[in-house]
Amino acid sequence: MEVHPNLTVAVLSDVVHRSGYLCLLGVQPQQIGIRVDGETFLLNVKDGQASVSLHGQSSDKAATPLYWIECSRSALEAARNSGKSVEGLAIKPGVAGKSIHPIMERVSRRFFEAPPFPLDDRDELIYPALLGITSSPTVFWESKRNVLRILRYGPYLVTSGLSEPWFRTPQLFSSEKVSGIGYELLTKSTDSKVEKEFTSWVEHVERGGEDIAPGNWLEFEAIATIPKGEMAGFLVVAPLDLPPQFPVGTSQAYWHQLVPITGLELEAAKCYSAFKGEQTGIEKRRPAESTPQSKEERSKKTVQLLQALDNLPDTDEEF
Repeated sequence: MEVHPNLTVAVLSDVVHRSGYLCLLGVQPQQIGIRVDGETFLLNVKDGQASVSLHGQSSDKAATPLYWIECSRSALEAARNSGKSVEGLAIKPGVAGKSIHPIMERVSRRFFEAPPFPLDDRDELIYPALLGITSSPTVFWESKRNVLRILRYGPYLVTSGLSEPWFRTPQLFSSEKVSGIGYELLTKSTDSKVEKEFTSWVEHVERGGEDIAPGNWLEFEAIATIPKGEMAGFLVVAPLDLPPQFPVGTSQAYWHQLVPITGLELEAAKCYSAFKGEQTGIEKRRPAESTPQSKEERSKKTVQLLQALDNLPDTDEEF
């Protein structure tokens, strides 16, 4: 006998995937319970992918959801058919009885809502959910010309404003539906030299300079006087510990991470086939490619280069 899929699973999948907010749960495997008219389901998030299953199947009998989301089947169907938000949504504690953090509750409600979403979500919900919700961020730098800032979240520095819809027309992602120039920049460091250089490159983009895309290598100023064992540049890669993109209003934006590398690693990056490029202009960097590679190609090349850098000799010797 043919086994028909549960119709509620299909409706749930349609509704929760349309907002784009599920990516905020993709940093680590998580399970969220959903109750619909007496039936229970699991929203499973792993490796940036999400799926809905009927709770109680052989593989999830011992599942302990972080919290439960409750709604009616009629509200789900009405939202799917109309393109509007699900009405009558309720969020309850999970098995452990712990209350959900207010930021994560608002993020979870976004799963069941329809765009457009407030642009303020980027700073108020998305960044905290991805970079840490335990403390408020501080403003590290702020532009005097645009709605553009660099925010500090623990060891992370992240731009906020390059993905503003009116920042400027995207060039790197001209064929995709993106917000602003289509990406935000981040780096992970508390080194003052790295922080200064990161700010300099943010200003470079703000002035209308070439896009900073995965595959670029960027040199610090005064490169000739920096010992090869010290930080001397950035490697621009797809994010290492975050989902590759996030929702902004009615569209999306990508993360471009600037990984600090030593002078020796910078020389290796220049020679490595996947990242080889010419030095152009006063600022030494590899120019961005006019046609972005696929996510799979970017991810593959990132892993290849980082593996190559791991195989370099130790940099504690004198040069």
